[in-house]
Amino acid sequence: MPDGQMQETYTAGSETTLGVGVSISGDIGSFSEEGTFTQTSSGAETFPAVMGKIVNEQTPYDYGEYTICGLMQQVQPEGWATGRHTVKVKPPSLDKCGTNVGPHGTFTRNTGTAGTFKAGVDLKKVIGISLSAESGYNNDVSIRYTFPHEGGYMCGSNNFPNVAAWDLMSPCDTQGHCSQSSSEASSRALARLRGSSHQAGRTSGAR
Repeated sequence: MPDGQMQETYTAGSETTLGVGVSISGDIGSFSEEGTFTQTSSGAETFPAVMGKIVNEQTPYDYGEYTICGLMQQVQPEGWATGRHTVKVKPPSLDKCGTNVGPHGTFTRNTGTAGTFKAGVDLKKVIGISLSAESGYNNDVSIRYTFPHEGGYMCGSNNFPNVAAWDLMSPCDTQGHCSQSSSEASSRALARLRGSSHQAGRTSGAR
């Protein structure tokens, strides 16, 4: 949604579940993901407001390599490293939408679990693979969406936006109702909805 805005809150106590890599030899390319660890941030990360973009917002965690029982190598998260990074991603298909939030309406997501990014931790140059990353929504991790003057719809990829894996702002819902039926943006969104297939799929769309 070109004029939609979203902003993530990531405060002290935020939990992120990260993949663990294991290998017998420890050589690059021999690792596979086996299980996860959950890490808790020791401070807050300020993410700027994002307008009109579909993004994956990230904050880094340090990883360390350990020898387990003298038999195998394990690469696992050690702690929050601070900082932020934003990556543009392809928007998922929409499954279910709420009602039109109205002019300058807002929606705050602070419950449920976001979708898992299978390549959320880029360790290809170190161990040969990327590992997964996932954050849930709660009082420490939340996203606030603010709609433009014409309003719009808050939608989810595989359910309603309060429980979906991925959330997006849209000028149209999945039934073809649009906040600006004559606008170019609404026409493009409606065309995408008609041609999309539903998918289960933390991407957010202004986010």
